[in-house]
Amino acid sequence: MRSSSISTGARQASDKRFCAIAEIDFGSDNTMTVRKLLTFHDAHSDCDRMYHWGFNYKQGSKD
Repeated sequence: MRSSSISTGARQASDKRFCAIAEIDFGSDNTMTVRKLLTFHDAHSDCDRMYHWGFNYKQGSKD
């Protein structure tokens, strides 16, 4: 089961805390492709799992 929801229009259709708006792919031939996502997630790691980006998350601080 996916933990995201997809927007249904101009207003946010979810109470999730994190929104993925786009995915940017840099090609080996100096091209750039932008894909609209607009999905809502509970956290960064939930978004990462959905799109299989492979980031490693750990607790941090802004101090």
